[in-house]
Amino acid sequence: MMQEKREESASTTKKSTARSQGLYKAIWRWHFYAGLVFTPFLLILAVTGGMYLFKPQIEERLYHDLYHVQAQSQSTSPSAQVQAVKEKYPGADVLTYKPSERSTRSSEY
Repeated sequence: MMQEKREESASTTKKSTARSQGLYKAIWRWHFYAGLVFTPFLLILAVTGGMYLFKPQIEERLYHDLYHVQAQSQSTSPSAQVQAVKEKYPGADVLTYKPSERSTRSSEY
């Protein structure tokens, strides 16, 4: 009688261990597939987020010839600069103005 209970208990333990191992493997398999599916999205988010984070440094490199100018002895007033922009681009509207930070840096519109 005791022997039968031990064998039954051992059999039940083996079944529950096999079942839990199967569940463990299934969960990790789905975790792997989810990683394969979502990895491209996470990489895109990381790259575009880095671009937003380092936008000033990237623009400084890309538009170096537009941002840096020869220092002049006399600066031009903002209204004269706006007028020059309107003459060059007649259909454009100037919505913002950012004054230059240094004498060798251009103002931005």
